[in-house]
Amino acid sequence: MSDNSTDIGPIRPFDAYGDDYDYATASKFKMRPDNTGHWSSRAPNGQILKGALHPTFYKTIIGEHEAGYTIYPDKDGKLYSHKLDGTD
Repeated sequence: MSDNSTDIGPIRPFDAYGDDYDYATASKFKMRPDNTGHWSSRAPNGQILKGALHPTFYKTIIGEHEAGYTIYPDKDGKLYSHKLDGTD
């Protein structure tokens, strides 16, 4: 595979503040869509996989908040989520 493809096909560079989804990171963690075709918004390492301009990013914010998580930018330029109580 080249640097711009995964086992799920070619990908574009991911911009955490753009409107796309980070398929490269999802593939790295062997993530797949559920039976409805929906891809998870958060990787096991806490990285948010939807760009901030993704059409359903607001749903990610709501879901993370309802689950007791907060989203924050990290020094690597990506968005991450962790529990508000610091237990993760």
